[in-house]
Amino acid sequence: MLPHNPMSSSVKGQLTTSEMPDTLDLSDRMSLAINALTNVWFPEHSWALGFNVDFFTDPAQLRINHVTDAFLNTPPPNS
Repeated sequence: MLPHNPMSSSVKGQLTTSEMPDTLDLSDRMSLAINALTNVWFPEHSWALGFNVDFFTDPAQLRINHVTDAFLNTPPPNS
């Protein structure tokens, strides 16, 4: 147990008000979820999963990691 209250020295903030909708637009949220789940695959690279995002380009670019993703999606050789 602390011998003092650490919150007693915190800075008091300002109260602001804003208008918010009562409910979420579920169709918008579902559209974002479907977009995120379906646009991360690269069929030209054996359906590798795009996982790395380059935010230094405008617009940001989704890239695959060839070391892991492309090799995990390769079928095993016939023996």
